[in-house]
Amino acid sequence: MRALFLSACERLRWHIAAMESTKGTTAFGGHVRDAQELLKGLGHEAIQENTEWLTNHRDRPIEPVMPG
Repeated sequence: MRALFLSACERLRWHIAAMESTKGTTAFGGHVRDAQELLKGLGHEAIQENTEWLTNHRDRPIEPVMPG
């Protein structure tokens, strides 16, 4: 996960620099969308990793929460 986060940080920095250099142009929106997709994907991977760790190390079975 550390390598994934470091890689995402580099790419996000690139997108931010690209956004700063394309302010006021049509390319700006594309860089914003790409940065958003990068962060969305990173969050998804982090949740997957956390879920996997939790299911492998949990002491008691997972029980669904009942509403009410």
